[in-house]
Amino acid sequence: MAGVLHLPVQRGLALRVAEATWLLLLVAVPAAFNPFGELAFEPLKTSLVRVGGVVIAVAWLARRSSQRAAVATDVSAHPIVRSGLLLLAAVTLSTAFSIEPALSFFGSFDRGLGWLNLAAGGAFLICGADLFADESRRERAISMLVAGAVVPCAYFLLQRIDLDPVTWTTLGAPGSSLGSPTFLGGYLVLVAPFAAYRVITAASRHAPAAYGAWLAVLLVVCAVTLLATIRGPILGLGAALLTFAVVARPRRQIGHLEVAAALGLMVVALALAIAVTGTGGTIGLQRFLTIARPSDSSVERLTVWRDAVGLPLADLPRAVVGFGPETQRAVLERGEATVRLTQNQEWDRAHNLLLDTWLAGGLLGVTALIGVLVVTAHSMLRATQQRTGGLLAAAILAALVGHVVEAMFAFETVASTMVLWLVLGLAASLAPRFVERGTVRRWPVSAGLCAGVLLVPLLATPAIADALYGAARGKTYAVAAQTEEVAAAWTPWVEELPRMAGLDWQQVAVRNNDAAAGARVEPDLLEAARRAPATPLPWLRLSRLRLTRGDTQGAEVYCQRALANGPFRASVWDACADVAAALGSPD
Repeated sequence: MAGVLHLPVQRGLALRVAEATWLLLLVAVPAAFNPFGELAFEPLKTSLVRVGGVVIAVAWLARRSSQRAAVATDVSAHPIVRSGLLLLAAVTLSTAFSIEPALSFFGSFDRGLGWLNLAAGGAFLICGADLFADESRRERAISMLVAGAVVPCAYFLLQRIDLDPVTWTTLGAPGSSLGSPTFLGGYLVLVAPFAAYRVITAASRHAPAAYGAWLAVLLVVCAVTLLATIRGPILGLGAALLTFAVVARPRRQIGHLEVAAALGLMVVALALAIAVTGTGGTIGLQRFLTIARPSDSSVERLTVWRDAVGLPLADLPRAVVGFGPETQRAVLERGEATVRLTQNQEWDRAHNLLLDTWLAGGLLGVTALIGVLVVTAHSMLRATQQRTGGLLAAAILAALVGHVVEAMFAFETVASTMVLWLVLGLAASLAPRFVERGTVRRWPVSAGLCAGVLLVPLLATPAIADALYGAARGKTYAVAAQTEEVAAAWTPWVEELPRMAGLDWQQVAVRNNDAAAGARVEPDLLEAARRAPATPLPWLRLSRLRLTRGDTQGAEVYCQRALANGPFRASVWDACADVAAALGSPD
C-alpha cells in the first residue's frame, strides 16, 4: 500500500511547491526591493525570478517523473510553447556569438535581462502551460497577479503625497517598488486586463463584495498608470482596455457600448488621479502635446531608432544573430547621431521592443519574437469564440496588445517579463491538452535537482552583490573599496563594481598619499575594462590614470581602445587630445 500511495503523494507535493512558488513570485517580485542596496531594485528582482524559476522547474520535473504509468501532458506540442522555445534558441545563438558573452549570459547589473532570465521565462512557460491547465490553479494565479499590484500602487500613492518611508537620494520621479515610473507603468499595463477580467467574473457570480474589491483595484491600477506620467504605458493601457472591451464578446455583438465602457473606465481613473494629486493627474496626458518639440524626449528616441535600424546592417553576420542580449550600451556608442545629440547620456536600450530585439538578436531574434506574438494572438482569437475560457482569452490578448504597444516606446523589465511569460503560459494552458502515453523517465528529475542545487547560489549573486555594494555606502574610501571588491567577486561579469573599487582606491591614494592604495587602482580599473571590453569609458579612465602618472605611452594605448569603442563621444576626444598634447603630437 505504501508503494501505491508514494506516487500520488509525490505528485501532489510537487504540484503544491510549483504553484506556491508561482503565487509567491507574482506578489514578491513587483513588491520586493532592498533600500539598503545601491541599485535596490533589479538585482533583487532578478535573483528572485531566477531562483523561483529553478524551484518551479525542479518541482515540475518531479511531478512529471511521478507519472510513470499514467497519461502525461505533452506541453511541448503546443504551438505557443514551441514558439517560445524557438525564441529561447534564437537568443541562445546570439548569446554564444555576443560581443560580450558573459554580460549577455548573466545580464547587466541594472537590468538583469540576460540569457539566464530568458531561460527562467522558458521554464515559466513550459510549467505554466501544464500547471494552469487546471482551472482552479489558473484562477488562483490570476487573482494573485492582480492582488500583487496593490503594494506597488499603494507605495506609489504614498510617494506622490510625500509620505515615502524611505529617503531616496538617487531615485528620480517616484517609481514605487519598481524603481522607475516607466517600469511601474509597463508592469501595470499587463495587470489591468486581468483586473478587468476579475471584475466581470465577480459580477457574473453575483458576488457584490468581490466585485467591489476587484473594481477598486482596477481603478487604482488605471489611475496610478496615469499618474506615472509616462506616455508609453498610458497608450498601452488604453490599447489593452479597448482590446479587452471589444474582444470579450462575440464579434457579431460588438457595438459602441464596449468602446464607451473602456473609455469611461479611463475617464473615471483620470478623475481618481486628479482627486489624489490635483492637476498633477493630467501631466501624463499633457505630455502628448509636446511630442516632436526640440526639448521633448521623443526627438531623442527617433534619433536612437534611426541609428538602431542601421547599426546591424553594417555587419551582415550581426544582422542575422545580433550583437547579443544586454549589449545595446556598447552598440549604440557607434550611432553617430545618437551620441552627438546626447553627449552626456549612455543609451543602454533603444526604447523600442522590436529595435532592441533587432540589436540584441538580429533577424533571427526579431522573427522568433514576432512568431511568439502572432501564434499567441491567433490562439487567443480562436479561444475567444469558445464557450469556456473566452473571457480569459480576451484578457490574455488584451494584456499582450497593451504590452507590445507600451514596449514600442520603452523596454521590458524583470517584473514585466516575468508577467509576460505567465501570460504566455496561461494562453498555452487554455488550448486542448496534448497527451503522450508511456513511462516518463526519472533521470531528468535527478539532473534537474542537482542543477538546481548548484545553480541557486549563482543565480542569487546579483542580490548579494547589491547588498554588499550598498553596505559600502557611507564607509571610508578604503573600507568601501574593499567591500566593492568582494561584491565584484560575487558578480564577475559586472563592470560597475571593480570600477567603483578602483575609483575609491584612487581617493585613498590621493587623500592619504598612500602608495599601496595607488597600486590597487589600475588592476581594478583594468578588470572593469576587461568586463566591458566594447564600451569606451572604462578604457578612458585607464588612459587618464596613466596620463596623471606621466606614462604617456600607456595613456595612448588605452586612448586608442577608447576611440575605437566610442568614436563619436566628445569626452573621449578631449581626453585623447590631452594625451596627444603630452606626446607633443599635432594630431
